Amino acid sequence: MNANTIAQGSPQPAPRFDAKFIEDHQLVERYLEHKLPVKGARDLENWCRANPDYLNGLRLSERAQASLKLLEASGRPLDLSEPQPPWWKSPYVPIGLGALALVSLVAFCPDRAPGIDKARISVNRSAPQLMDLHIDLSYTKVMQFRMIVDKKDQGRALILNNLLKDSNGELRLTFNTTGLAAGIYSVRIEALPPRGSPIPEGWVILEVH
Repeated sequence: MNANTIAQGSPQPAPRFDAKFIEDHQLVERYLEHKLPVKGARDLENWCRANPDYLNGLRLSERAQASLKLLEASGRPLDLSEPQPPWWKSPYVPIGLGALALVSLVAFCPDRAPGIDKARISVNRSAPQLMDLHIDLSYTKVMQFRMIVDKKDQGRALILNNLLKDSNGELRLTFNTTGLAAGIYSVRIEALPPRGSPIPEGWVILEVH
C-alpha cells in the first residue's frame, strides 16, 4: 500500500464552520428562505448565538424593520387572522431572531394544568416591539416541544412544531407585536418525547390589545 492509497483512504477533516464557510455557502440567505436542512439550521443558529457580532454586521434588524414597513405600506400587515402563515411560524425564526435588537423581555413559568389562567402575557400591538419570551420548562426532561395557539371564539391560529429548549431549560421565542391580531389566545405547550404521544406540559394566556 503506497502513500497515495493511504491518503485516499484516510477520513477527511470536517470543514471549519466560520464566517467564510457561511458566506461561501450562502447559509444566511438559505436560512432566511427556509432552504437549510434542520441540522444545518441548528448549526448556524448555534454559531450565530456564540458570535452575535456577525449578524450585527449584516444589519438584519434594519432589513426586518424595512420589510414590515413595506408590508404595511402595501396594506397587508402581518396578522394571525390572515390565511397566509405569519412570518414567525417558521421553527427556525424564534431562535434566529434572538440576535436582533429586542425591546421587551418576558420570562415566566407556564401553568402546569389547564384552566388555572395565572400565566398571562399582555402586549400592545399599537407600538411595534420585538418581544423575547423565555418559558421555563426545566421541570420536564423532554427537550423537544410544540406550541398550539388557539384564538378565543375563532379556533386554531397556528402550531409551532419541533421547538427545542436551551441548556437553561427555557423555551425561547421571539415575535413582533404588530404581527398579532387583537384578541385573547390560549397557548398550550406539549412535550414531544422520542416515543409515545405528545404530553401537555404548560398553558399560557396571551392578551393582545
